[in-house]
Order: sequence, then structure tokens, then C-alpha cells
Amino acid sequence: PYLLGGVSLGGMIAQEWARLSAPVALVLISTVVSRSEMASLIRMAGDIGMGPILRKPLLRAAGIIGDRFTSKTSEGRALFLEMLDKSDADFMHFGAQAVTEWQPPEIEVPAVRVHGTDDKVFPSADPGSYTPIKDGTHFMIFDRGPEIGAAIRKGLEAIEVMPAKASKN
Repeated sequence: PYLLGGVSLGGMIAQEWARLSAPVALVLISTVVSRSEMASLIRMAGDIGMGPILRKPLLRAAGIIGDRFTSKTSEGRALFLEMLDKSDADFMHFGAQAVTEWQPPEIEVPAVRVHGTDDKVFPSADPGSYTPIKDGTHFMIFDRGPEIGAAIRKGLEAIEVMPAKASKN
């Protein structure tokens, strides 16, 4: 028995993998389970077939522009821009095309979802389907780890994958 999880594109890949294997549960952070949860610009890019033209120079420029509309610490912003600069061009193209063209698989695996209430990449259409991290962004994995960890543990306890913490009485 094992848990399978992922963040953002990794969460989408985890869902695909769950279709092929038998995890006990999924842990999905800052990701989507349906196309309707994607930002409309991402859905539109997929609908009109833009995936093949999404290359590093265009993605880097879009990332820099989009970053101006997000809240990050100066350290987080520096890390994000460094990631853009150092990311492999082929991987960036693969990721952008995979996200824009993704069609969610039908799976019957319980999932613990943790999502930021201020995620602009995947704004999420159904707030009742995840544990919200107030003011969390798509980049929250960088600076909201303790809250995310607590939400995951609570979610796993709720679906009885992980035993509840023993009380200290």
C-alpha cells in the first residue's frame, strides 16, 4: 500500500498514474481534477491547440508578466525567476503542452486536496473539494509548508488512511 501525490503538474501526473496502479489515496497540492478548475487562459490555450507553440521564451515572458500579479516574498520571487531561467526548455515545453491538453482520467481513488485560496494558475471551481490554505498561492509549497503538512495529515486521518494522532492525556 502506498500514497501517491504531486504538486501542480505533478498532481496531474499522479492522477494519471493512479489510473494505472492502486494507491491507497492521492495527495494533491495546488493541482486540478477537472479542466473547469484551470484558469480560463490555460483552458483556451488548450482548446485552440496552442500547446505546440508554447516554448521556453514565450513561457518565460508569460511567467515574468504573470508573476507581477502574484504575492511572494522577495526570496520566493527570486527563486521563481531562477527556476524560470534554469528550467530545461524541453521540459517547459512538455509541461505547458501537457497542462493545456490534459483530459482528467476517471479514477476511483480517495484524494486529499490542498489548495490555496489565491491560486491564479488553478483557481479551482469547487472550493468544497479541497482543504483551503487562506491566501495561499500556486507557489505556496515554498512558504506554507507547515500549514500544508497539517492539512494533509488531517485529510489522511479523515479518509482513514493515517491513524489520528494519539492524545497527550
